[in-house]
Amino acid sequence: MLIQRTSRIFPVTHLLLFCILLAALFVAGQAMPVYFGAFHYLSVGVFVSVGLLFLTDFWVKREGTTLETLGLRWREHIMSQSFIGLFAGLSVMAIIYVVVWLSTDTEIKVLPETVLSSFLLKAVPTLLALALMEELAFRGYLLFKLRQLLNTRVAIYATAIVFGLYHGLVIESLIGPAVWGLIFALLAFWSRGLAMPTMFHFALNFAQAIFDSKPKYTPGLYEFVISDEATANLVYQVGLAIQGGILVIAIVLIEVYCRKENGLSR
Repeated sequence: MLIQRTSRIFPVTHLLLFCILLAALFVAGQAMPVYFGAFHYLSVGVFVSVGLLFLTDFWVKREGTTLETLGLRWREHIMSQSFIGLFAGLSVMAIIYVVVWLSTDTEIKVLPETVLSSFLLKAVPTLLALALMEELAFRGYLLFKLRQLLNTRVAIYATAIVFGLYHGLVIESLIGPAVWGLIFALLAFWSRGLAMPTMFHFALNFAQAIFDSKPKYTPGLYEFVISDEATANLVYQVGLAIQGGILVIAIVLIEVYCRKENGLSR
């Protein structure tokens, strides 16, 4: 009985210790002094991503297993999965922006002070590094180990909630990033890798950066001009409805995936 209890407790404490080290790595990354100006966040993303790769490799070897054993076959079809993730993410954001534009009294204004080459030089490497960093942290070893210890649903919802709270201890984090976290986790399980969710994640952020929604990383090329407070409220309501729709779609897809997974395991 004692052996059985120990065998159950050890993986949980092992995972908790991994999470503590993961959090410490994030804190160390955020504490990096701003030496690189506009490329500060790029340096943070690269630093933490490299640290996560070393931490994951060390942890998996310490556990005496492999990422492939956990179901994370990250070497398979990287290019095709990256393209699918990028195309899907840009398509989703295009649909969202078209819906907002058509359903509200907003205009799209060109920001002439932003040069395209400068925008691409700042946005692409920075947002790609940050997307990779967050996918390694939340959809890498942590996600797949939680599925092994508990089940797929718990792994998806737990990592999505933590991912949301990582973006801020406010309700907006749970109706924004956490909802997208469900999609990212589902893509990681479905593709058995991180290329697809990373590029999907990058595409979402890149599209937002184009419309000046990521100003701390780079100025945008365009912006939505809101004429008055009534329009601003309508934009907020439309955005909330879109997030609600994405949440419903995510829950349905998760249930379909889990039931299919359970059917294959029988």
